[in-house]
Amino acid sequence: MRMRARQRLTALFLVALLSGCEQVVELGTLPFEEKLVVRAVLQADSAVEVYFTRTFSLNQTYSPEQGVIDNVDASIVNDGISYPLTYAGQVVRGRIGTGFARYTANLLVAKPNKVYELFAKWNGHQLHATTIVPDSTVIDTAFAILDSTQGYYYGNAVYNSMVAIRPSPNLAYFVQYQQLTNPYYYTFFSIGPKRTTSTGEQLIFDPTFYLPPKWEDSLQAVVYCFDHAFYDYFRTRSNSYGISSIGIFGDSPGNVIWNVEGEAIGMFIGTSVSKKKVFVP
Repeated sequence: MRMRARQRLTALFLVALLSGCEQVVELGTLPFEEKLVVRAVLQADSAVEVYFTRTFSLNQTYSPEQGVIDNVDASIVNDGISYPLTYAGQVVRGRIGTGFARYTANLLVAKPNKVYELFAKWNGHQLHATTIVPDSTVIDTAFAILDSTQGYYYGNAVYNSMVAIRPSPNLAYFVQYQQLTNPYYYTFFSIGPKRTTSTGEQLIFDPTFYLPPKWEDSLQAVVYCFDHAFYDYFRTRSNSYGISSIGIFGDSPGNVIWNVEGEAIGMFIGTSVSKKKVFVP
């Protein structure tokens, strides 16, 4: 009886605590500040594209077409040369508009170890962002070994793996395991990111994963290297959800850390991609 009473008391306490956190906000009273939204990944040896949209008030009825802004005055500066960005249409995924407008820079191809600056103006708002495109990554080792102690899991073999790379300081690294012969499972496992602060030490990724039989011959490790700002963004990207890793009863979740400055939010980030076939004995 004491246990049941204690359980009822705990339940009542949780209900009271949650009720005390409830705050009713009238529609139209929430503060709103219009901002530009930027999304750009400058991949080494690829043409540069930048995507723009804008924030919306909760009072507005959103549609992807309203998010597409075709009059952003923007440019990218590299090695002292300014490359104007030109509107190239709405970004569409699977025949569905995303609300982002695509901008391209004629003749500008991202190159490793180069610094790029983004400047943009729209509707009285200005932004600035800087990134560096990292060089390719040396992958020393990429292997996977069958774990004989665990055997098979629902028909999939259990593997212990390791990808060892030679990192550069102040960059962030992300590893994906990709299987090439089956498009549905093309990317089936990811790990990272990890950030380096020094050079000369190997960076190790060593997950355990499940791999269907007969896939071993077409397995590769893909290493994504990002400008260091990606790490801060990645570790805070869930903060805006309202419930973060600190728990529902913690302090305020905090803000997402972007690398775009000014009256804007978003990421303008450089990356390089390196690949190596995974050795499976």
